[in-house]
Amino acid sequence: MSDRHPRSDIEPLVEPLAEVIRGPRVAIRRLDHDDALALHELVLSNLDHLMIMPFAAHEPMSLAERHDLLDGWMSDHARGLGGAMGIWVDGELVGMSGLHRRSARPDEIEIGYWLDEQREGLGIAAEATLALVDEAFNHPQVAVVTICADLSNHRSRATAERAGFRWVSTRPTPPEMRSPIGTDVEAVYELRRDAFDPTWRQRFA
Repeated sequence: MSDRHPRSDIEPLVEPLAEVIRGPRVAIRRLDHDDALALHELVLSNLDHLMIMPFAAHEPMSLAERHDLLDGWMSDHARGLGGAMGIWVDGELVGMSGLHRRSARPDEIEIGYWLDEQREGLGIAAEATLALVDEAFNHPQVAVVTICADLSNHRSRATAERAGFRWVSTRPTPPEMRSPIGTDVEAVYELRRDAFDPTWRQRFA
């Protein structure tokens, strides 16, 4: 495994995630180097807003470092380990989401997300989350999708609940996932295959 995934017990997906996943209003697409500048500018313009997120401990990055990060994400995607993806609305990059194989449980995958502060409150994150859940359950080995958010990250927690996830526990945040301003305690939500509403798209059409 790469040092992005130091645990040797993480089982890749049999088939990599789709490169483009669509909801009624959003497109979720694997990022590549052509997207580096747009992503870089979006992150830098939202730095204060993103301090609650785990990756903020490594910001601000240089554009060259952003390209290196993209290399890792593209490798993860190709290897069936999930990957970070951009959220696009009307052709504009407005945030990020993704599915990640982080647990040793072979039937579990985790969703993460963030949006440009100006795009919050419009249901975009919930729609993107459900589109990713739909994709996750296209992989027969996945039975449960999880979301982990710092206890103080009320917007992320509200998105999980709006998308139909069920709170299951709180636990100490793993050191590598702690944010600069978080509580170091995360809320864990899950959505199981048998509880997923296949008509979810009607909510956003």
